[in-house]
Amino acid sequence: MPNKCCVPKCTSGYDGKPSIARLSLHSFPLDKSSKGAWLRAIPRDSNGTWAPSKYSRVCSLHFHEDDFVYESADHKRKYRSYGVGDNKLQKRYLKPGAVPSIFPNLPKYLSPVKSQRPTSRATSSARISKENEDIVEAQQSLFLKDSVIDFSDLCLKCGDEKFPTNVHWRRTEDSIQFYCLSELCSDFVEIEFSVMINRDLTFNLYYKNVNLDRSCVNPLTTNRKITSVSLLQNILSHMKSIPFPPMKDMINHLINEVESIVENLYPSDIDSHKRKKLIFIREQLALINSTPKQKQYSPVLLATSLLWLRVIILVRIEK
Repeated sequence: MPNKCCVPKCTSGYDGKPSIARLSLHSFPLDKSSKGAWLRAIPRDSNGTWAPSKYSRVCSLHFHEDDFVYESADHKRKYRSYGVGDNKLQKRYLKPGAVPSIFPNLPKYLSPVKSQRPTSRATSSARISKENEDIVEAQQSLFLKDSVIDFSDLCLKCGDEKFPTNVHWRRTEDSIQFYCLSELCSDFVEIEFSVMINRDLTFNLYYKNVNLDRSCVNPLTTNRKITSVSLLQNILSHMKSIPFPPMKDMINHLINEVESIVENLYPSDIDSHKRKKLIFIREQLALINSTPKQKQYSPVLLATSLLWLRVIILVRIEK
């Protein structure tokens, strides 16, 4: 064999040594970077002064099996190797970037260990693990962005949000008020509904000037506080979809209005007869929301009916 391996303690290619099947000798790469990698990998006691000649070779015993190419990438080549498979190469060659790393005749501490390439299963598991970590991190980030810690946090996050059409908001010292403007004509607008959030994050709902019971948003939440920006968005969208306030809330609003009138009127403003009529109206309105098992008549009506019954009895007795 005309060429010899230049690796110290290696006898490949020397006269009198038994030949090894499929042994191949490889010249140093022409590219400076790859050539430097080979020189750094080969343990020679030359203090870096040794330089390979054009005849210097490194045998295949110093490379791993996966450093070689055994099959052709051209699946349509016309000329096949003799007796070798369809795409099998008759003479293998080194992959670009392959570096000698096996030096069996040297002390183990001088023989660099080549790191094993990760298998497809290992890389797949690592990728899935990384994707799961990214998903958890994204969920945590979304939760922190959506959740409301306190009143100041809500005020800060409202500044970055886009709310439903025609919904505006303003902040006072103790509350945030959201209101939807409904354009009735070109001359003026009217507040269709409003949501007031207090400093403790409890909220009140209003349709026009009617105070709504919070049960109307029970499908969205049973919590009495705004705990997230998404909950606030859902409540505002739900309020826009309400065609009119529930009858119970309308009746309660009328009762409160009548009570306010009765309490704020001075005796000089209205006579006692009209005041009694207002009280009677208030009692009748309150009975609208009563169930069949509850009382169906107001005390004033019962007293009046009893009085009329006595009058009728007295009239019949006199006859």
